[in-house]
Formats: sequence, structure tokens, C-alpha cells
Amino acid sequence: GGKKHAMVDALLAHQSRKREEVQRYTERAEEVLEQRRQEFSAKTGTELKELCASRGLKVGVGKEERVDLLVDDVREGGEVDKAVAALCREARRGELLAKERAELLDLNA
Repeated sequence: GGKKHAMVDALLAHQSRKREEVQRYTERAEEVLEQRRQEFSAKTGTELKELCASRGLKVGVGKEERVDLLVDDVREGGEVDKAVAALCREARRGELLAKERAELLDLNA
């Protein structure tokens, strides 16, 4: 018994951490998409039309449709994953830079 219970507890803790990681990723992905939507929305209709064409998308008829097409392209094209990875890397870098040298050496041991 005791070892089995410890293994089950460890597995449940691991699954809980993974769910939290997925939740954080989802939140960051939504932040990235909202930021890109705002960037696209700030462009003119002509700029959006050119962006759509350069990405091989339908050019759409209105500004909002073009923005939606571009946001969908960002979502499906891997840009979100790259942006979230960069955000995570920068956050981790900040955490590590805040540590004392001895703490960093302990992490590498």
C-alpha cells in the first residue's frame, strides 16, 4: 500500500501542475491574440487588404472581416505558440535574474 498511494498522490499532483500550465498557456495565448487584433485594427483597410493578400488569405470585404481573417491566420499559423514561448522565456529569465548567484548554482547542481 504506502508506495502505491504515494505514486497516486504524485501523479495527481503532476496532473494538477499540467492543468495549471495549460490554463496559463491559454490565458497568454488569448492575450497575444488580443494584442494582434488591436495591432490589425489600428491599420487602414488598404493595409489590411495587402496583409491578407501577402498571407494568401481572401482579402475580405470590410475592415473587421480582414482583421478576423488575420487573427485566425495568426492563431492557426503557429505565431501564437512562438509568442507565448517568448513570453514564458522572458518571464523565466526575469525570475532567474532575480535570484542570488548561490541559488542559481543550486539549480544547476
